[in-house]
Amino acid sequence: MHNSPRQQTEPSLLPSIIQPSEVSSISHNDKVYFILDPQLLPQARRKWTSSKGSITDQGLYVAGSTSSGTSTVMCQPFHNNITYPLFFTTLTHAPRFNPVPDQENVKSGTLKLPGHEKLPIRVEMFGNGAQQLAFEALISMETGKNLAEPDWERFYIFDYYSHQPLPRLEHATKPVLEAGPLKWGFATERNEDFYPAAPSQASENSKKASDSSKIFYLHSLANSTSRKKIYAGLQDKYGWWHYFNEQNNIFEVSILSFTPPTMKAQLEDKYRFGFTDKRAPYDYEVNLDTHEYYEILISDGFKHCTVRGIDDAPTHPPRTSIVRFERDLGAETVCTITGLVLEKNQSHISFDDELTKLPQLAFLKTISFSGSLQADSIILSVHRFSTLPADEFTEEQRKQLFENYANDLLLEFQDKYGNRFTKSIGFIPKNQSRHRNTIIF
Repeated sequence: MHNSPRQQTEPSLLPSIIQPSEVSSISHNDKVYFILDPQLLPQARRKWTSSKGSITDQGLYVAGSTSSGTSTVMCQPFHNNITYPLFFTTLTHAPRFNPVPDQENVKSGTLKLPGHEKLPIRVEMFGNGAQQLAFEALISMETGKNLAEPDWERFYIFDYYSHQPLPRLEHATKPVLEAGPLKWGFATERNEDFYPAAPSQASENSKKASDSSKIFYLHSLANSTSRKKIYAGLQDKYGWWHYFNEQNNIFEVSILSFTPPTMKAQLEDKYRFGFTDKRAPYDYEVNLDTHEYYEILISDGFKHCTVRGIDDAPTHPPRTSIVRFERDLGAETVCTITGLVLEKNQSHISFDDELTKLPQLAFLKTISFSGSLQADSIILSVHRFSTLPADEFTEEQRKQLFENYANDLLLEFQDKYGNRFTKSIGFIPKNQSRHRNTIIF
């Protein structure tokens, strides 16, 4: 199906009561799909009529033999025994366009979902911006030639109900729909970092049916339980739009809800060092220089983990350590500092970069890790030092250590499907215990 509503390089985003709002140079047997604004009486039945040509109950108009002048397409909504005002749009007729032989004309278009037999179909995906749903577009030309690569830039997918185009994402090696006003988009590249929406697409996502087709990838940031019904369209190089909105060219996407996995922190005796005096429950009173390694296990696994201060803005340089003196006094010498093991073969504990730049804390770079990191886990290390006088730091440094570095950390994980989930980690409030290095998860 095709029409020539406007000579433009991208689909219009301007709302109108009947879309398209005008059609020019329409000729015998040309087809146009009309829709009444979906936000206007969405439950109402629409009655479509035309002064020339024919139009279906679904709004598909087919031009008759008229080759000049104008005609009108009209739509009247009915709901709850109420007849609403009549809306109309104008069509301008012209003689049949006869292209010269060397011109390429679109014959048909087909959408397919790799891993699924046929459309229409409803599929599910996570609305996290990272997961992708692969779909294939096949364009057949009248001459049998393949659609030229530059012409694919004018291929779009559309919301079935609003007829608004979904934006293309910028070309990127690993495209992700970032947080912002856009809730849907599609890309031309596959992001191999994350599992595709349909399990069967894992081995199918890079396969094409023929040289006349192209694989695209749908992204979403829509809320869970949201749905989007999609069809495709192509604007040819002459400015004519071809819409592929038959039922066997439509698919619907349903957004899945995400439940964060369980996270468990465990501290085994083999990962506690420096506790030579066994007079329990006085561990921290009689053992002042200790090293503990908490293993944090994520039940369903993860791909990436990033760390920052819980109150830090996303644009702020990430803070990756907590510093807690026993007392916020210059005379205090007992201090606890946390580090991290995020990589499987990491041999040294990672501490906050700004901390290790301080001469008094440069020794942190030398603390090694000789244990083994299990799959789907990270390690939070807690180091207590009894000979680290606070008064060796400047007043400005002490204020930073006593305040900013004493706050909790936020661990943000991203799983193999692209979902993000967080966990805060910190010490108990300062006024709860004289031993302020007790970790809470």
